Amino acid sequence: MRLNIVKNLESSNTALLVFGNGDGGGGPLSKMLENLRRIRAAANQSRDIPVVYMGASVEDFYADLERDTNFGETLPTWHGELYLEVCLNSNSMSLY
Repeated sequence: MRLNIVKNLESSNTALLVFGNGDGGGGPLSKMLENLRRIRAAANQSRDIPVVYMGASVEDFYADLERDTNFGETLPTWHGELYLEVCLNSNSMSLY
C-alpha cells in the first residue's frame, strides 16, 4: 500500500487487504504467501516500509478498529459519492 494514498491515517494506522485466488473464497496461493513473507522481511530491514502482518480474521481486524476508534466515533463521516481514484485505468490500459 502506498502511504500517500491513505487518506485517514489520523483515524487508524491499519488497513485490511483481503486476498486469495479467484472470487469464490479459494484462499491464498503459495506464491501470495511467499510475497507476504518477502514484504515482511523487507519491512524488518527498512523503516520506510510499513509493518505488514497477517491477522487471524476479518472479525479481529474490525474488533481492533472498533477499539482504536471508540467504536467508530473518531472515524470520518462521508457525504455524497465515494470516489476511489487509485483504481483508474487498472485494467482498461491492457486493451491498448
